[in-house]
Parts: sequence; structure tokens; C-alpha cells
Amino acid sequence: MKQKTFSTLKLTIAALIFTFGVSSQAQTTKEKRFINDYKWKVSLQMNIMDFGFDKDDPTNTENWNMLSFPSRVAIETNIVNHLSAELAVAMNKIEEGHMVNGQIANKDLDVIAVDANFKYSLGGLFNIPIVDPYIATGAGYLQLDGTSNATFNYGGGINFWLADLAFLRDYRYMRDRRISRFGLNVEVMGKKNLNDGPGSNMQVAAGVFYMF
Repeated sequence: MKQKTFSTLKLTIAALIFTFGVSSQAQTTKEKRFINDYKWKVSLQMNIMDFGFDKDDPTNTENWNMLSFPSRVAIETNIVNHLSAELAVAMNKIEEGHMVNGQIANKDLDVIAVDANFKYSLGGLFNIPIVDPYIATGAGYLQLDGTSNATFNYGGGINFWLADLAFLRDYRYMRDRRISRFGLNVEVMGKKNLNDGPGSNMQVAAGVFYMF
């Protein structure tokens, strides 16, 4: 069942990328997306944490841990052009028998992560149409089975804007409709435990966001 869920997630992400690419051939760039300047973004996401990440086989999903949507909530604000700051809270559970940084978990372990990251929009910098890729870095707090850890975060992601779909684009300049301010996001972050103990992991998050 788990392998089927992960396969479905991969296919869904691939389908989203294809759909946005095909339907946004005449897409406007980020600067022309909205009339108003929306500085805040709130996100609801599903998150996957892998504490036994296989560098030789990044597609290995044997140690993926996930909770139902939404298991991650984030608030983000623009600081200057292309640069934003995000505060996020995520919950997860490591299943018994999964790897935790080289050791096998002998019971289910609860995980809470609080992260503060800076994001730099490559889509905004280079006026990339269709999608908005970004790089991210920051610091976090990870509570793993009652122990507290500090983490260094690094990675990136892609935003997909509903405003760039053809059937919504035609109405953008009449008014910023609420539906146009929704979007989809996929993000991959590496999180290094600064205490050199258990807790380093790879996190994949995917969900929906809203600009306001």
C-alpha cells in the first residue's frame, strides 16, 4: 500500500508539471502575474521525512515517513525583490523498523520540526515563465522522540501559479480573483543535525498556497 501511495505521489507531481507547462505557453512573468502586490503567502502541505536517505539511490522510498495532509503549515513574506522569509511547522512519525541515521527504530517515533528559512526566487530573478523555481536555506529545531536538535537547512523547490493557467490568465487584468492567488508547491530540503546525533533527514513537502 505504501509503495502504491508513493508511486501515486510521483505520478501526481509529474502530471502537475506537464499540465502547467502545456497550459501556460503564453504565460506572463512573475512581475505581470497580479495587479496588486501580495506580500504574504500561507501554505498547507503534506511532508515526507527520510532519516535513512540513500545517496546512491535517491529514489529509494523504503524509509519514507509521512502523515496525512496537512502535516506542514508555513507562513511566508517578501523581504525584498526575489527574497522571502518563511516560518514553518511540520509533524511526522517515524515508523517502527525504519532507519534513523544508521539505526533501526524499535518503536514509532514522533517528530516535530520548526524551521525558519530564506528563499530566493530564480523565477523572479531571470523572469522564468511557467514555473517559479527557488533555492532555500535556513535553520531549524527538530524534536525527535523527545530530544531537541538544531538543524541547518538547504534545498529548493518550485511554485506553480494557478494565475498562469490559460483559462484564468485572460481575466487577470480585470481583477485579482481569489482563485488566481492559489498555487501549488513542491519542495525538497536537506536538514543536517548540528549536534552530529540522530535527526539529519531529507524532507519533501508538497501542497497548496494562497497569496494575500
